[in-house]
Amino acid sequence: MEGTRPSTPPPPSQNAPLESTRTQRIKARVLKRAGAKYKDIAPFLGLTIRQVGIACRAIQATPRRRSGRPPVLTASQLDNLIEFISASKENRRMPL
Repeated sequence: MEGTRPSTPPPPSQNAPLESTRTQRIKARVLKRAGAKYKDIAPFLGLTIRQVGIACRAIQATPRRRSGRPPVLTASQLDNLIEFISASKENRRMPL
């Protein structure tokens, strides 16, 4: 097997954001339609090649909301809790 290279993946980019913004996705789509290649678009926008490809193939430019666990407390419950804790020194030191 001389002449073959090991199939190790390239190291992750240290400068690429975790998510692309709507503006970056729109710019990637425009540049791709203008004839630019993914490998040329990626460093120009500060994205990875994979992020550019996903942005160009997506049906809409706006990224989907990240799925995840909903918050346990509502905003009003959180405000009430903060108000209670801030009310007195004894409230701040109550045991759980």
